[in-house]
Amino acid sequence: MNPGDLLLYTSLGLSLAAACMLIRYKEEYARYVRAGIRTIALLLTTAFALLAYYFATSDFTVNYVWSFSSKYHPFIYKLSGVLAGQQGTLLFWALLIALGSLWLLERAGLTPFARKAQ
Repeated sequence: MNPGDLLLYTSLGLSLAAACMLIRYKEEYARYVRAGIRTIALLLTTAFALLAYYFATSDFTVNYVWSFSSKYHPFIYKLSGVLAGQQGTLLFWALLIALGSLWLLERAGLTPFARKAQ
């Protein structure tokens, strides 16, 4: 298993765990959900950066890089190869969703389980 797969499977597991905690809706889970969202954003950012690194260095041991790049391409075309296929685009969208979730969580300054006004 390569490092990118490990990052993606870990973020998937954390996402499922955070979703289950949000469904249960208990305030004692708020700290874990917040940590989970932060970790998911970090893992997906690392996975996307790793994929961009593979394209920048022309690491053709990765099938996705082999399919959408060439060692003769200029550097900017190598980096644009990250979004050339479906897998890279889906990773990018997952990264945007994770960063958006993190931004909303940090901007609110509250726990995900806001108390109802009495």
